[in-house]
Amino acid sequence: MSKNVSSTGYLDFREISDSNLIAVKKNGSWGFINQSGKIVIYCVYDSIGESRDKLHKVKFHGNWGVIDQQGEWVLLPGAEDITLIDDKVYIERGKELNSLKSFNGDLIYFIANPLEITKDHLIERRKDGHLLPISFTGQFFSPIRQEAQEYEEINEMSEGF
Repeated sequence: MSKNVSSTGYLDFREISDSNLIAVKKNGSWGFINQSGKIVIYCVYDSIGESRDKLHKVKFHGNWGVIDQQGEWVLLPGAEDITLIDDKVYIERGKELNSLKSFNGDLIYFIANPLEITKDHLIERRKDGHLLPISFTGQFFSPIRQEAQEYEEINEMSEGF
């Protein structure tokens, strides 16, 4: 594939794992071609991020947004940073807030604390050290306990050593 890409004037390329598209860079901008090398989405993006469920994170004029396989905006650019979770929700990371949002415009959850993404939920790291699991629908689970390891102290008298 790299020979075909380089012969068309593209400077760089990335195969997208869950898509039939290939991200390509030309004249300093990114776009997408199909497996046969035909342009599907013109090279107009500053940068590309992850792809998930046939959605693509792209930076356009300095802001992140999300496009679909045809190059249509699913989420208009405007975010400082985003993380795709699936085809329904994403996390928008700002200077002061982290927000779980749906692609239909709903704010599901927001917090100033850091959020981590697991396979099936989020984890909010509280300032007091507690971890709070949150579903992708914004519902809380039972808190994750960070148990301190306990050791049994043995103080029996013994002869010998």
